[in-house]
Amino acid sequence: MGMNTCPACAAAEQDPRTGLFTHGCRECTARNLAQSPAAHRALTGQGADDLRALIVETWGQADYLDGRTRVWAWVERLQKGK
Repeated sequence: MGMNTCPACAAAEQDPRTGLFTHGCRECTARNLAQSPAAHRALTGQGADDLRALIVETWGQADYLDGRTRVWAWVERLQKGK
């Protein structure tokens, strides 16, 4: 699933902090990780190792950059509130 087909992603387009997530949707997973304590620690300079590990665990080493890009895009969007 993705932004065009997932109802939770459609809701997140209107409000990124919607709280709705669809299991198996990579964008929902990225948005969830972007709101995690690990992302907060990475964002505030307390270390990014936990977030890296979560991204590798979720996307796998081969797709790490895709996962990282998606998570940080949501971090930035959540920071802006849109």
